[in-house]
Amino acid sequence: MKRGYLVLALITAAGCGQQSEPLPEVQVAPRAKPSATLSGNPEQNPPVSSETAPDESARPVARSGHELVYHDKLKMALLINGAEQEGPATKIWGWDGRRWKLLAADGPAPRGLGGVAYDAKRDLLVLYGGRSLKQDYTDMWTWDGKRWDKINAAAGAVSNHFFMVRDSTRDRIVLFSGQEAVSNPQARAKTFRDTWEWDGQKWAKVSSVGPTERAHYGFAYDSARRETLLFGGGSNEFWKWDGGSWRFIKSTGPSARWGVRMAFDAGANKVVLFGGRPASATGSKTPLDDTWLWDGAKWTRANVPGPSKRSHHAMTYDPIRKKVILFGGFGENEKDLGDTWEWDGSRWMLADPPAQLYRSNPQRTGVYDVKPLRKFSGVRWNLNVGPSSLGSPICADGVLYVGAQDGRLHAIDAKSGATRWATQVDKFVLSSVAVADGKVFVGGNALHVLDAGSGQWLWSANTPKPVWTAPLIVGNILYFASQDGTFQALDVSSSKSVWRLDTGRRLVFAQPAFADGTIYFGAEKTVYAVDALNGKERWKAEGAGWNVPAAARGKVFIGNIDRRFYALDGKTGKKLWAFQGIEDAWSAPAIAGDTVFVGNRDGHLYALDTQSGKEKWRFKAEDWMVSDPILAGGVVFAGCGNHLKQNGPRHLYALDAATGKELWRFRAAGRLLTAPAVADDAVFVVTIDGMVYALQ
Repeated sequence: MKRGYLVLALITAAGCGQQSEPLPEVQVAPRAKPSATLSGNPEQNPPVSSETAPDESARPVARSGHELVYHDKLKMALLINGAEQEGPATKIWGWDGRRWKLLAADGPAPRGLGGVAYDAKRDLLVLYGGRSLKQDYTDMWTWDGKRWDKINAAAGAVSNHFFMVRDSTRDRIVLFSGQEAVSNPQARAKTFRDTWEWDGQKWAKVSSVGPTERAHYGFAYDSARRETLLFGGGSNEFWKWDGGSWRFIKSTGPSARWGVRMAFDAGANKVVLFGGRPASATGSKTPLDDTWLWDGAKWTRANVPGPSKRSHHAMTYDPIRKKVILFGGFGENEKDLGDTWEWDGSRWMLADPPAQLYRSNPQRTGVYDVKPLRKFSGVRWNLNVGPSSLGSPICADGVLYVGAQDGRLHAIDAKSGATRWATQVDKFVLSSVAVADGKVFVGGNALHVLDAGSGQWLWSANTPKPVWTAPLIVGNILYFASQDGTFQALDVSSSKSVWRLDTGRRLVFAQPAFADGTIYFGAEKTVYAVDALNGKERWKAEGAGWNVPAAARGKVFIGNIDRRFYALDGKTGKKLWAFQGIEDAWSAPAIAGDTVFVGNRDGHLYALDTQSGKEKWRFKAEDWMVSDPILAGGVVFAGCGNHLKQNGPRHLYALDAATGKELWRFRAAGRLLTAPAVADDAVFVVTIDGMVYALQ
């Protein structure tokens, strides 16, 4: 165990009734000392204001022992408590479905393993108890969206190792179990089996019978059946609280476990249970990654890929977006996690940090959520890596990844242009990379996986033929195709096969796209739509499969070599419209709002209406516009180059997305045939000769 880490003192077999092994250890990273305002006698602590707007560019650090609750008024899931290195006070983070925002940074002393719930009637976030590096707490606080106030109330001697949920039917916050406060947080403490309820004014002990003493159980309120549910905590017992008494539920479902978490999915009327650590005679420390659904009568296991193995994570439900949200937890190798996942009723999706992909997102729309570069001030740096691969540069976490024809993959510091590492991965680098979970995925004669930090080779998925397509990562699944006509899905964590589809030896050059649970890819003259979970074919459309698809607004957009650019219905594959008269739409489309942008071998970049296919504007470049366009903040970036003309045009154009007006252009030393990338207030381009530019 790393020095400075606190091993939270968890209850052991002697205090857990039927249990026969100690609870797992949860590490809490060292924190700064509590501020003077919150030290000393807690009764004398003044209200704490959080009206100062904190920095919203940051994100929550990895943690376990924390809580997620949904705030009706803010329309956000709030993250609070847990093992964090975030300073002397409790912070509140809000998840709006796109990114984390720091909402409050000056709350009570930081802690974990306490209780948090949202009192919707009074519009208050309620925090009770918890445990810090040196202290157990029995204090209670409320947050009204602007300031913290200390409440003079306590649920007996309960201090930590418990959970709270809101019974929305009876307007009560329900608390079960818990340990008493001790002077040394690593000492053994008495564990309770009491049930308490908060009515907005006071705590009342409403039961001392029912489940035995336990901690790290799953706890959720089922609003459809008006009952609070408890699962596990070292066993596979399942209990429900109806507001008057506990009742044991006989069921067959998840195995015995600790650190399990649950949330009620109101859209599906099912309780979602995920993960935990096995409670077995072997005392395994390897957590679980299974998903179970409770419909009020029985448990059903959802055999779908999802978050990696973990325990002591947090879950809540977003009723507006109809998603169950999961954050962090205690993963394998005693490592805290900081990823965000969403469950939509049938599948898990990694929401943050998302994989860094070719064309920015799984839909391959080419839209980057960064500041636009409407004015060009100069070259930040340039670097020659030798003749480049056919893959486009990808920037992830401040690192630009560029493949070369000599088989090396270069990792370049995006700010300085310094090479961090260059690894020989194959005879040729053939694809753009994907970056996820600290790993880099790239195609060559096989699909290779490297450590993002060091460039060290980790593993390869051997294929009979080379991999030209940029890997696609959605959630925990990696999708890619090889030139023997097979399309594969692998589990990112284990590298195990999820499914495999044979297209009949059709060549697959185009990068796959994902939208609405469907993978879209082209194989010669056919566009395939397959179920992302099992690879089963949903439809296929003949006559338009050579180029890269992009998915948006319920449609799939793809160019072809038959002088047409198509819009297909995403559910059926029906051709909705075709833009005719162009030469060959070789570039991948970029889509923003109701406009799709596509470059062409006739030297034009076209802006078309997504609904009708009618032309909005066109821009004439000096030569082929086969570089895939991208968008950032209302600016379209596209390169010009003709692979048949060694000394031909080689400009990067910046165009106003609304009008097509040229904002600026940059003349590179070589032809531009691949897509640019945008990040860190710069545009990155790579020439066919291997010159890499950072433009600012």
